[in-house]
Amino acid sequence: LAALLFNFGGYTPFFRLPYHLLPVLKDFRGPNMMFFVCAFSIITLAGYGIDYLLSGGGAKDEEQISKVNGGFKVLLYCLGVLGLVLLLFGGGKDAMPGVLTGMLPEGMGQARLPRLNHYYPQIIRAAFLSAIIGAVIVGLVWLWKARYIPLAALVTLLAVLAWADLMRMDTNWFSVGDVNSVYPQDKIVEHMQQQDLTKSRVYF
Repeated sequence: LAALLFNFGGYTPFFRLPYHLLPVLKDFRGPNMMFFVCAFSIITLAGYGIDYLLSGGGAKDEEQISKVNGGFKVLLYCLGVLGLVLLLFGGGKDAMPGVLTGMLPEGMGQARLPRLNHYYPQIIRAAFLSAIIGAVIVGLVWLWKARYIPLAALVTLLAVLAWADLMRMDTNWFSVGDVNSVYPQDKIVEHMQQQDLTKSRVYF
């Protein structure tokens, strides 16, 4: 939670506390990089959650069965909350962009509102796709819980699902093209090439 709040930078009062109180922090740049700490923390907690859920895989006594049922209920509750949030954001597609940009400092929010309106339908589609993947995960856990599939099949299917979703996301970031069309040779590049760049952060 601390990493997530820090990730928002100056948009929340939380950032100012560590910024002024902790040494060397003022020398850091890009506070949003702290989201990696948040992501790793969530992954670690997810690992504990899966261990808790699967520890009753061969449940025979009442305590173990209750443990598995409790973990499955948590998954269902999380999926339900996610569904409600998506209904709120999807149903309020005309109002939510204004609400979200209204949280930014005056002027900045209004400047970014047109861009958010443009991408908002894509954000909602991606969010609903994530909800579908979540539902599939809950379904797979239920199949394992009901002993329709073994634990090895559950783990394999979850790994394949995670890999497929990762590939779906990464295709948006990898493309092959002509580097000269992205970084054309211009007067600035020509000027820099004539300089002594041995002590510079710019290389060609």
